[in-house]
Amino acid sequence: MAAAIIYIIKWAVALTLFHSLYGLFMRRETFHALNRAVLIFILVASAALPLCHIETSRPSPIAEATASAETFIIEQAYDEPATTAATTTQPPRLALWPRLLAMAYAAGVAVGWLAYMRSLASLWMLMARSRRIRTAAAPRSASVLVSGRITVACSWMRWVILPEGLEGRQLRSVLTHELSHVRLGHSWDMLLCEFTARMLWFLPSAWLLRKDLRDVHEYQADSHVLASGIDSDSYLRLLIAAAAGSSASPAANAFNHSPIKKRLYMMCRKPSAKAAALKAAYLLPIVGMAVAAFARPTIVADIGQRLATEEAEAPLLSPKALNEAVAGATAQPPAEAAEPGTPAVDEPQPEPVAEPAPTEDFSTDRAIHVVDSIAQGLGMSKIGSGTYLRRAEGSIHADTIRIGEIYLDGSFLLRFNKNAAAKPTRRSGGQGNAQTFNVHIKRGGPTGYTCAGFSPVGGDGPAKPADKPQAAPGKPVRELDDTEIVPLTLSEYRRMHHKYWIETYPDETHLVMLKYVDRDRQLFRLDGVTRYIEDRKTGDRYMCRGIKGYGKTQLEGYITGRKGSIVKFTLIFPPLDKHVETIAVRKKDERSVTPVRLDDVIRRPAKIIR
Repeated sequence: MAAAIIYIIKWAVALTLFHSLYGLFMRRETFHALNRAVLIFILVASAALPLCHIETSRPSPIAEATASAETFIIEQAYDEPATTAATTTQPPRLALWPRLLAMAYAAGVAVGWLAYMRSLASLWMLMARSRRIRTAAAPRSASVLVSGRITVACSWMRWVILPEGLEGRQLRSVLTHELSHVRLGHSWDMLLCEFTARMLWFLPSAWLLRKDLRDVHEYQADSHVLASGIDSDSYLRLLIAAAAGSSASPAANAFNHSPIKKRLYMMCRKPSAKAAALKAAYLLPIVGMAVAAFARPTIVADIGQRLATEEAEAPLLSPKALNEAVAGATAQPPAEAAEPGTPAVDEPQPEPVAEPAPTEDFSTDRAIHVVDSIAQGLGMSKIGSGTYLRRAEGSIHADTIRIGEIYLDGSFLLRFNKNAAAKPTRRSGGQGNAQTFNVHIKRGGPTGYTCAGFSPVGGDGPAKPADKPQAAPGKPVRELDDTEIVPLTLSEYRRMHHKYWIETYPDETHLVMLKYVDRDRQLFRLDGVTRYIEDRKTGDRYMCRGIKGYGKTQLEGYITGRKGSIVKFTLIFPPLDKHVETIAVRKKDERSVTPVRLDDVIRRPAKIIR
């Protein structure tokens, strides 16, 4: 639902921008064929550009603003926080306003299309009750009809409908005009324009563009009439007489649809200079701006090269070191398993299972990189570990995609989510909901791995292992009894654009992250090892030093008895440079984040005045 709202907004903004500049540069020119092509390009480009995403290493300022607006709409579209929705198996519930907005939009679309279908039906009835005539001026592909029920000639597709009583020069002029509409295929233009106007019924620019396209059609037909040798004075008098007649069906090209004053002005005006046609080049920078605004900032790199770089930067965190650590820990007695029904929130680390990897040295971190790269290539945006936004492929109808289990070449590899084996809810298959899928990957492609397909949990796909995954060996999970509660209501928390703030001190910087507790006993995990604050201007990275009150950069524990509260965790970073203006809080495995201005998220400590 949120994705559809964002697309319609982008469509409307692009069409308004394109058409406004058309009115400024091209409307008064006599290049009727060029103006027609520009208007059709505006109709197509405004609808297609929001669907075209390019990949850039760094986002442009306009792309950052667009991403911020999209994030705000997505966050406000659901009743529960995104951090909670991303880690539970229940589909997120839409808020009231997007549902009301969708109903109002659907009602407007339905009314618009019913009115258009009614006009088409009346036109078909008129043609059915008219008699066909043969004339040498009409090509075989066109059908000329005569009806006593109209006073003004009109045409639609290959049919021309004339009123009774036309003869001589008057008949020749009117017939030449309407046959010009048929030969130039103006009815196809109007179908595209009517579709846009009905889908964007709330947008004035859509209806103004429809009117401009009708005017251009009449200008073209008038030019063909004058070029055929018909006397211009008699044709002008015919137009003035036709202006007093009743209008034909809105679906057809009528002889008197366009205002007569504009048509007289265009026929009598001196042709525009050829250099004026260069004004149409205004489309090029505007298209570039639109592409830049809709660009998706991602980093596309070979997975092997990326892993090698990370291993050089932090050898202890490399996939090889992690595999050795896990292999050495398997000899220890198993730790206490996490209680069922207590999903982790926001910063879950994927849980490797006890089953051995099918082949090669394939660590949890590497599996994450592979799945993230595949999801990115399919157009999904990551919002959490194993959780993505937007539709991935035609067979998936869900706004939020969760990865349950990963299969490599048909063999079980690892499970992301504890509750991934649960059956989907009744609403999980519909649009606007979340659904859990198993992803099947295979070796091949430029990055070494490609997607072999998705299968919904509980549906078809490779069989799951008979044994349930065991908890990773280690120390028992601690209780986080000293976690501080923030005096915020749930509605205030939901209205926050960013679920964190930053406090600056002379010797360090605090990143205060807010978490919503929606269970009586809930497991939280925080990983500060790979988290950093990035200066978007210089690219400098400020790495996490630790978590305040716990003295380490990784934290895992239960919060009990604080359901409905907002708690905070403080991550400590080095002091930010005084010239930092725009930052991004990110982790190494994140491909795309929304940059923010530091002034928007900074909170200065309160002063103590004695």
